[in-house]
Amino acid sequence: MTLLNTLRELTIVADAGELYLSFHELTKNPMLYQATPRRCAQQPSVSLQGVIASPDEELAPLGSSRSRRSCRSFANAPVDALSLFRILRDSYGRDHQVPSAGALYPIGIEVIVLVGDGTLQRGVYRCSDDGTYLRSRNIDIERTAFEHALDSDDLVFGAPVMFVLSADFSKTTWKYGNRGYRYALLEAGHVAQNLLLSATSMKLATIEYGGFLDDALSRLLKLETCEPLLVVGLGHESSGDPPCEDVSQTLASLRSTAVFGQLRVSTRTGLAEDGLASDFFISTANTVRDAESGRTIQSSGVARTSRLSEVKARSEALERYLCEKPRVDVRACPRDLDLPFLPPDTIMPYSAEQRDRLQRISAFRMNDEYDWIYGQDPDGGVVLVPCDLVFYGCSDGERDHLANASSSGVAVHTSRSAALRIAVLELIERDAIMRAWIGKQSPPIAHDSALSARSRRRINYWKHLGRRVYILSLVSEWAHVALAVAFCPDYPSFVCGAAADFESFEEAADRALLELEGILYLNLGGASRSDRATRMASPMDHFQFYSEGSNAAMIEWLIEGPVEVPTAKRRESSASLRDKLRVATVDLSPSSNRIFAIRALSPELVPVTFGVGAELYSHKRVARVRANSMIGRYPHFFS
Repeated sequence: MTLLNTLRELTIVADAGELYLSFHELTKNPMLYQATPRRCAQQPSVSLQGVIASPDEELAPLGSSRSRRSCRSFANAPVDALSLFRILRDSYGRDHQVPSAGALYPIGIEVIVLVGDGTLQRGVYRCSDDGTYLRSRNIDIERTAFEHALDSDDLVFGAPVMFVLSADFSKTTWKYGNRGYRYALLEAGHVAQNLLLSATSMKLATIEYGGFLDDALSRLLKLETCEPLLVVGLGHESSGDPPCEDVSQTLASLRSTAVFGQLRVSTRTGLAEDGLASDFFISTANTVRDAESGRTIQSSGVARTSRLSEVKARSEALERYLCEKPRVDVRACPRDLDLPFLPPDTIMPYSAEQRDRLQRISAFRMNDEYDWIYGQDPDGGVVLVPCDLVFYGCSDGERDHLANASSSGVAVHTSRSAALRIAVLELIERDAIMRAWIGKQSPPIAHDSALSARSRRRINYWKHLGRRVYILSLVSEWAHVALAVAFCPDYPSFVCGAAADFESFEEAADRALLELEGILYLNLGGASRSDRATRMASPMDHFQFYSEGSNAAMIEWLIEGPVEVPTAKRRESSASLRDKLRVATVDLSPSSNRIFAIRALSPELVPVTFGVGAELYSHKRVARVRANSMIGRYPHFFS
């Protein structure tokens, strides 16, 4: 420790949390490292189209700083071009409204117009150095790419216009050395202040934002020699709730959930150690679920923004925790119950052969005593639900289980209706997967025209790395269900991700591909640990089995379907869908905060199960279509 302190005093090493001190030392006068006199580098020319000139008019006085406020909810209305030009000229125009060290003016301004008007269309523009015209940058505004680069679920609170202030540090450092970096930052602050005050004088709302990903935003805007410093949102203030407020509320509630003690969450993006380029965030969470055994709950979430990935990881951890904590409201024989009950065979019908083969799965008998929990039937009435359908292994050691429940069909949210919707959507997704497996159906491969630009780009990216990625359209009458699959000779040889959406196949495909990429991100560089279909009990067992090349080859039938454009779905209301699917629910919500946790159960959908031969092929949805000879010999492909 003494040696480390000595090295710190000599400024040979620095505390990672105090690097700013080293930076400040480097920019002090007199300079430790003198600038080498050289000609200022010229910014390379960029192909620009669509020049829009600024009206020539006198500048008006700026607004008062006392009126300036940060806005976190913008209206979906355009900012007229005249106001936009006035703001730009007030900020950094030809009259040089801000001081600039050496009159070098290193600041650049990109204008991202998300909601255009008659003069200024949606697009990305570059403001000229004198603020008198905008040039179209010929950059497509792909929402998913900007969400990730800005790390913003709501694209900075729904602002119709965003300014990106950047600096070409070579313009100042050639003359002032490291201190030129400090001068450029000061100048950016002057520009931002002018911008905010000018907008305030025109009764427009603003927000400063610094939570973007520097390199991702720089690549997206093709900034070349410039570095992004600040984003400013501009627009008309809305009286409604901030966009994506449910994400913020859900994350805050999940972070305050203390039912399982300390939950350690790690969020990453950017480049993996092996050089994997990513345009998503992945969060991993783990917590001790049993202090005596040291067993942990592990979960993950992948999304385009850090907040949403953390929400997914925390939600999955909470869902799994709640499924492991049985709650018993009634213990009785079915014949002695005074309330209606849900027969387990209507949800998870095991065959007699499966009960003999699978460990500790027993038949339902009217004279046997079982644990029950209160639920709600499809009509809103009270129904008793067997705890074996709701919790993992909740039966005591003296009797067998009626079923092996999983966390599929459990969802958490700050809204009960939203939690139920997510839970039902997951059941629909898993039903489509299990029917494809049991019937050995080769689903249609989605045509490129049905995919987003982001999905097409990422499929080509993986193809370049030797992984064959396909988006499959699974058969479902209730929602769009997408299954993303990837095959490769290298580990892992098979990976899949799935998602469902009531309205858009493109959205389902995007999320399914994100799930697949998240799994790849966490497992690239690993090694197969299971090539035999023995002792299969968990999703991880299924993943490890098909991560081995020869096993993955057995399921190549998945990608033998025709290439098609998925057909549109008739949208059902939540009430209608719940009625048709006869959805029963159990409320598992923790009492410690405002989070709702809902378990959904439907006799009309095939549940997912894990283990060799555990598929519910006796279910009425698939009883006549069992065609897969792999059943009973190998696990299904989904993990």
